[in-house]
Amino acid sequence: MTTTEAATETVCAWTADEITARLAFSISAFQFRKTAYGPREIAEVRAAGITRLELDFVQFDYRDRAQRAALTRECAKQGVTIVSFHGQCKLETRPPIHAEDEAVRKKAVREEVGWVRAAAEELGASLYVTHINRPTPATVRSFHEILDRTADLPLTIVLENCGPIKIRDAIDLVDRFGSARFKLNLDIGHEHIDRVNPLTRAETARAAVSQCGARLVHTHLHDTVDHDHYAPFHPAGRIQWAEVFRGLRDIDYQGLFLFELLTRDGTEATLRESLAAVRAFPERLAARCARE
Repeated sequence: MTTTEAATETVCAWTADEITARLAFSISAFQFRKTAYGPREIAEVRAAGITRLELDFVQFDYRDRAQRAALTRECAKQGVTIVSFHGQCKLETRPPIHAEDEAVRKKAVREEVGWVRAAAEELGASLYVTHINRPTPATVRSFHEILDRTADLPLTIVLENCGPIKIRDAIDLVDRFGSARFKLNLDIGHEHIDRVNPLTRAETARAAVSQCGARLVHTHLHDTVDHDHYAPFHPAGRIQWAEVFRGLRDIDYQGLFLFELLTRDGTEATLRESLAAVRAFPERLAARCARE
């Protein structure tokens, strides 16, 4: 083992090849096209050397079995595995899952169960990403019902820190549910405390990650110019990657390194740059860890 390889292993715990083997990408980067996801998008992900994909609810209808069948066939054809599905971001609005009106709330639960079942049974996803923006008693009751109605599925629902729900809040909610099928997804761009993302500070990034413990089974990664996940990538980088990966090593993280990006400017050039940046990430991280 060379000095550089030893330093990389000590800092990051994973080599560039090992990170590449766990690299994944969210199809959300293609949302700007405003067309149903299909062979073109799958091919572009595969051409970037990425074989694991997260689908999302945009340009997607869980009632449309033909679309799901076409996507799964195309993924199989191109050697891409659907590992996760990102459910509706604003569960409170379509219809409101926190509604006090039981008829409305139950309708929301039925719809969410439909999404979860489609993700697991037809797309083959093992993870279902969700948001809880209002952790009211009605919302908590709704998610208990969703877990109960999908208990037969080999799928874990993962709660993402987003909006008012910070990492600590998400941890508390996961602990409150106490379910092996309700875990944590860490989005490294969503965390802002007093308008500062702790994952951009060397003194706080490691602790921000390691506090997640064994609850953490999924990640949304990015390092963009807008402080969140809107491409393009920041040229110098803001995220303290070495410290983030130290935190992941601390908790023996076993999940994927999944990049979730959106293209606010809606250009094909930005999309190409994003895919290239993700493909180059493992080598760039290894080099950076060796320096730090």
